[in-house]
Amino acid sequence: MKPVDSERIRVYYEDLSNEELEKIVRNDLKDLSSVALAFIEAEIKKRKLDLNLEAIADEMNDSDAQEGNEHLADIESYIASLPDKDLEELIVKESNRLNPTTLAFAKEQARQRNVKTNIDAGSEVQTRDLTNAELSSYASIIRHLDCPKCKKSQQYINGTMEYNIYSIIFLTYRSKKIKIACRDCLKKINNAALLKSMLAGWWGIPWGILLTPVYIYRNISIRSQYKSDEPNILLLSFINEHRGIIELYKNDKEKLQEALSKL
Repeated sequence: MKPVDSERIRVYYEDLSNEELEKIVRNDLKDLSSVALAFIEAEIKKRKLDLNLEAIADEMNDSDAQEGNEHLADIESYIASLPDKDLEELIVKESNRLNPTTLAFAKEQARQRNVKTNIDAGSEVQTRDLTNAELSSYASIIRHLDCPKCKKSQQYINGTMEYNIYSIIFLTYRSKKIKIACRDCLKKINNAALLKSMLAGWWGIPWGILLTPVYIYRNISIRSQYKSDEPNILLLSFINEHRGIIELYKNDKEKLQEALSKL
């Protein structure tokens, strides 16, 4: 730091009243630079103030730890209140995002309730990349399920991307989401998104006018994807995103069907 900056900091703390100096110490101690701390310590000694910086820092750390423990207790209370099915899906879906303590607590809850599902395997799969063989195996399982939309099984399941845009004067809302279903249902999903974008996308300045043609084009161009007889890239992306859930219920068609219908 330049000498002139240090001098300004020194003068700033010298000009503070005892009450102002104490307020800064108690509220902002953890955020102060080493230079500022050095000047504050000098002022405390010079004024013979009853302020122990080390003790105050310890109090702040204890307070932070207490808040962290209270937050953890709230999370654990929420996890303990979950039904068995929601608990196992939380463990699998969020295993790569939960901190180790929370994940261990959730797994212990499942063990105590004697939840007999493939939780550990699903959790492990969710935290790593799939092999090509695993991806192909999951694709075969998913494609032979009933359609999540019409509940029929005459056609293999595949994927599409649903592009939506709608505008209100100066606000334009955009979204995209992978949908899986049979070919007929994917066509309906795609046509609905196309129609919605064509009717509601334009009415925003400037992004509605500029982006609506892009979303119309995307909804038209994506049609070739769901017409494929093979698992398309969107279905494989969906499988990769939800691989833990698929592993969890791969041997229970009914539960897998139910879980996929909610995604």
